[in-house]
Amino acid sequence: MKKLLLLLLFIPLVSFGQDVLVDEYFEDGNKITKKTWTEDEQTLILIDTANNEGSNFRYFVQDEGIEVGMYFYVTRQFGKYFRVEISVVNDTDNRIEFIPANIDINVNEVVSKKKNDKLL
Repeated sequence: MKKLLLLLLFIPLVSFGQDVLVDEYFEDGNKITKKTWTEDEQTLILIDTANNEGSNFRYFVQDEGIEVGMYFYVTRQFGKYFRVEISVVNDTDNRIEFIPANIDINVNEVVSKKKNDKLL
């Protein structure tokens, strides 16, 4: 259910009359759906991997030789949490200074109604 909500977050990005290239294929028993489009000179890619257990989403943004990728998934270690793995690929000749402390995270959903729960 939560993965469906994540997909619904990305639907407005592709629904404003943009040309979306959709490529569907099967790999290792999984159905892969890759959607690619361009917005403000950035190439955006959404990859949906579906299998018997559900779907996994990967999201990539490419701009001037730099690619940022995000992989969202649920983990059940020490409870039930969402995790996001982020990758940064620099395909330019310029150095990038990556400072994780400067990353801001916003969650646009009520996590829980319990007063003891909090975002980590």
